[in-house]
Amino acid sequence: GVRVTLIEKEDRVGGQCWTRYEDNGVIWEAGGEGFVRRAVAVPKIANALGIEEDMLPQEPVENYEIDENYTLIQLDRGEAARKLGFQVKKEDFGRGIASFRKGMGELVDSMHSCLEKSPLCTVFLNDEVSSLERDANNQSNTKLTLAGGEKLIVDEVVIATPEKEACAMLGRESNSTDLMSHVSVYCLVRMVGQTSDHWH
Repeated sequence: GVRVTLIEKEDRVGGQCWTRYEDNGVIWEAGGEGFVRRAVAVPKIANALGIEEDMLPQEPVENYEIDENYTLIQLDRGEAARKLGFQVKKEDFGRGIASFRKGMGELVDSMHSCLEKSPLCTVFLNDEVSSLERDANNQSNTKLTLAGGEKLIVDEVVIATPEKEACAMLGRESNSTDLMSHVSVYCLVRMVGQTSDHWH
Protein backbone atom coordinates (compact mmCIF):
# COMPACT_ATOMS: atom_id res chain seq x y z
CA GLY A 1 0.00 0.00 0.00
CA VAL A 2 0.86 3.68 -0.10
CA ARG A 3 2.00 5.37 3.10
CA VAL A 4 0.01 8.56 3.76
CA THR A 5 0.65 11.44 6.18
CA LEU A 6 -2.26 13.78 6.93
CA ILE A 7 -1.42 17.16 8.46
CA GLU A 8 -4.33 19.16 9.92
CA LYS A 9 -4.02 22.63 11.44
CA GLU A 10 -7.10 22.28 13.66
CA ASP A 11 -7.69 19.86 16.55
CA ARG A 12 -10.11 17.86 14.39
CA VAL A 13 -10.24 16.63 10.81
CA GLY A 14 -12.95 17.49 8.32
CA GLY A 15 -12.38 21.16 7.60
CA GLN A 16 -15.70 22.74 6.65
CA CYS A 17 -17.50 19.45 7.24
CA TRP A 18 -18.19 19.71 10.97
CA THR A 19 -21.06 18.30 13.03
CA ARG A 20 -21.69 19.49 16.59
CA TYR A 21 -23.14 17.10 19.17
CA GLU A 22 -24.77 18.76 22.18
CA ASP A 23 -25.15 17.13 25.61
CA ASN A 24 -28.94 17.23 25.25
CA GLY A 25 -28.78 15.04 22.15
CA VAL A 26 -29.18 17.82 19.60
CA ILE A 27 -27.13 17.35 16.43
CA TRP A 28 -26.45 20.33 14.21
CA GLU A 29 -24.21 21.04 11.27
CA ALA A 30 -21.66 23.80 11.67
CA GLY A 31 -20.58 23.27 8.07
CA GLY A 32 -21.80 21.30 5.07
CA GLU A 33 -25.17 19.73 5.87
CA GLY A 34 -25.19 16.95 3.30
CA PHE A 35 -24.14 15.65 -0.09
CA VAL A 36 -25.85 15.40 -3.46
CA ARG A 37 -27.87 12.18 -3.49
CA ARG A 38 -26.86 11.32 -7.03
CA ALA A 39 -23.17 11.51 -6.03
CA VAL A 40 -21.15 8.34 -6.54
CA ALA A 41 -18.06 8.92 -4.40
CA VAL A 42 -19.71 9.43 -1.00
CA PRO A 43 -21.81 6.22 -1.09
CA LYS A 44 -18.71 4.26 -2.16
CA ILE A 45 -16.70 5.66 0.74
CA ALA A 46 -19.58 5.02 3.15
CA ASN A 47 -19.81 1.43 1.94
CA ALA A 48 -16.06 0.93 2.43
CA LEU A 49 -16.36 2.33 5.96
CA GLY A 50 -19.39 0.18 6.79
CA ILE A 51 -21.77 3.10 7.40
CA GLU A 52 -23.84 2.85 4.21
CA GLU A 53 -26.92 1.89 6.27
CA ASP A 54 -26.70 5.25 8.06
CA MET A 55 -27.20 7.30 4.88
CA LEU A 56 -30.52 9.15 5.03
CA PRO A 57 -32.43 11.37 2.60
CA GLN A 58 -33.16 14.89 3.73
CA GLU A 59 -36.78 14.66 4.84
CA PRO A 60 -37.50 17.35 7.44
CA VAL A 61 -40.52 16.55 9.60
CA GLU A 62 -40.84 19.99 11.15
CA ASN A 63 -39.52 23.44 10.26
CA TYR A 64 -38.84 26.28 12.68
CA GLU A 65 -37.81 29.89 12.57
CA ILE A 66 -36.18 32.05 15.25
CA ASP A 67 -37.83 35.36 16.12
CA GLU A 68 -36.15 38.53 17.36
CA ASN A 69 -36.22 37.16 20.93
CA TYR A 70 -34.37 34.00 19.83
CA THR A 71 -37.48 31.91 20.37
CA LEU A 72 -38.10 28.86 18.19
CA ILE A 73 -41.44 29.05 16.40
CA GLN A 74 -42.78 26.00 14.60
CA LEU A 75 -43.95 26.70 11.06
CA ASP A 76 -46.92 25.16 9.33
CA ARG A 77 -46.16 22.78 6.46
CA GLY A 78 -45.15 24.79 3.41
CA GLU A 79 -44.62 27.99 5.42
CA ALA A 80 -40.82 27.82 5.27
CA ALA A 81 -40.87 27.46 1.50
CA ARG A 82 -43.34 30.34 1.19
CA LYS A 83 -41.15 32.60 3.34
CA LEU A 84 -38.04 31.71 1.33
CA GLY A 85 -39.83 32.10 -1.97
CA PHE A 86 -38.77 28.79 -3.52
CA GLN A 87 -39.74 28.59 -7.19
CA VAL A 88 -39.69 24.79 -7.50
CA LYS A 89 -42.32 22.10 -7.37
CA LYS A 90 -43.39 21.24 -3.85
CA GLU A 91 -42.88 17.51 -4.44
CA ASP A 92 -39.22 18.13 -5.34
CA PHE A 93 -38.26 19.68 -1.97
CA GLY A 94 -35.30 17.93 -0.33
CA ARG A 95 -34.90 15.23 -2.94
CA GLY A 96 -31.40 16.29 -3.94
CA ILE A 97 -29.61 16.14 -0.57
CA ALA A 98 -28.73 13.28 1.75
CA SER A 99 -26.74 12.97 4.95
CA PHE A 100 -25.98 10.47 7.71
CA ARG A 101 -27.87 9.44 10.82
CA LYS A 102 -25.34 11.26 13.01
CA GLY A 103 -24.76 14.08 10.56
CA MET A 104 -21.94 14.56 8.08
CA GLY A 105 -19.55 14.29 11.00
CA GLU A 106 -20.25 10.55 11.00
CA LEU A 107 -18.51 10.26 7.64
CA VAL A 108 -15.55 12.36 8.80
CA ASP A 109 -15.20 10.54 12.13
CA SER A 110 -15.40 7.15 10.43
CA MET A 111 -12.71 8.11 7.95
CA HIS A 112 -10.52 9.48 10.74
CA SER A 113 -10.95 6.30 12.78
CA CYS A 114 -10.04 4.20 9.74
CA LEU A 115 -6.90 6.24 9.12
CA GLU A 116 -5.84 6.06 12.76
CA LYS A 117 -6.08 2.26 12.68
CA SER A 118 -4.05 1.92 9.50
CA PRO A 119 -0.32 1.18 9.89
CA LEU A 120 0.21 3.05 6.63
CA CYS A 121 -1.24 6.35 7.85
CA THR A 122 -0.01 9.01 10.26
CA VAL A 123 -2.32 11.86 11.32
CA PHE A 124 -0.93 15.14 12.70
CA LEU A 125 -3.48 17.41 14.42
CA ASN A 126 -2.84 20.93 15.69
CA ASP A 127 0.04 21.32 13.26
CA GLU A 128 0.56 22.77 9.80
CA VAL A 129 3.06 22.96 6.97
CA SER A 130 5.07 26.16 7.20
CA SER A 131 7.15 25.55 4.09
CA LEU A 132 7.38 23.21 1.13
CA GLU A 133 10.45 22.84 -1.08
CA ARG A 134 12.31 20.38 -3.27
CA ASP A 135 14.56 17.97 -1.42
CA ALA A 136 18.15 19.03 -2.19
CA ASN A 137 19.33 15.42 -2.00
CA ASN A 138 16.61 14.04 -4.27
CA GLN A 139 14.81 16.38 -6.66
CA SER A 140 11.98 13.88 -7.11
CA ASN A 141 11.00 14.33 -3.45
CA THR A 142 9.58 17.27 -1.53
CA LYS A 143 10.63 18.45 1.93
CA LEU A 144 7.92 19.69 4.28
CA THR A 145 8.68 21.74 7.38
CA LEU A 146 5.94 21.73 10.00
CA ALA A 147 5.13 24.63 12.30
CA GLY A 148 6.16 22.41 15.21
CA GLY A 149 9.64 22.10 13.72
CA GLU A 150 9.44 18.55 12.38
CA LYS A 151 10.66 17.93 8.83
CA LEU A 152 9.22 15.32 6.48
CA ILE A 153 10.44 14.01 3.13
CA VAL A 154 7.55 12.93 0.90
CA ASP A 155 7.03 11.66 -2.64
CA GLU A 156 3.84 13.54 -3.46
CA VAL A 157 1.86 16.43 -1.96
CA VAL A 158 -1.88 17.11 -1.96
CA ILE A 159 -2.69 20.65 -0.85
CA ALA A 160 -6.24 21.07 0.47
CA THR A 161 -6.19 24.62 1.81
CA PRO A 162 -7.46 28.06 0.81
CA GLU A 163 -5.29 29.91 -1.70
CA LYS A 164 -3.64 32.19 0.88
CA GLU A 165 -2.37 29.30 2.99
CA ALA A 166 -1.25 27.38 -0.08
CA CYS A 167 0.84 30.32 -1.31
CA ALA A 168 2.37 30.70 2.16
CA MET A 169 3.54 27.09 2.01
CA LEU A 170 4.98 27.50 -1.47
CA GLY A 171 6.68 30.77 -0.50
CA ARG A 172 8.73 32.51 -3.16
CA GLU A 173 8.30 29.51 -5.43
CA SER A 174 4.51 29.86 -5.52
CA ASN A 175 4.67 30.46 -9.29
CA SER A 176 7.30 27.81 -9.90
CA THR A 177 6.20 25.45 -12.67
CA ASP A 178 8.77 22.94 -11.46
CA LEU A 179 7.38 22.85 -7.93
CA MET A 180 3.72 22.97 -8.96
CA SER A 181 4.32 19.92 -11.17
CA HIS A 182 5.00 17.98 -7.98
CA VAL A 183 1.63 18.91 -6.45
CA SER A 184 -0.97 16.21 -7.11
CA VAL A 185 -4.13 18.28 -6.76
CA TYR A 186 -4.78 21.92 -7.54
CA CYS A 187 -8.25 23.11 -6.58
CA LEU A 188 -10.15 25.79 -8.47
CA VAL A 189 -12.23 27.91 -6.12
CA ARG A 190 -14.76 30.28 -7.56
CA MET A 191 -14.89 33.59 -5.71
CA VAL A 192 -18.26 35.27 -6.17
CA GLY A 193 -18.86 38.75 -4.81
CA GLN A 194 -20.83 41.87 -5.54
CA THR A 195 -18.05 43.28 -7.70
CA SER A 196 -16.10 40.20 -8.76
CA ASP A 197 -16.62 36.77 -10.18
CA HIS A 198 -13.37 35.05 -11.03
CA TRP A 199 -11.36 31.89 -10.58
CA HIS A 200 -8.28 31.30 -8.43
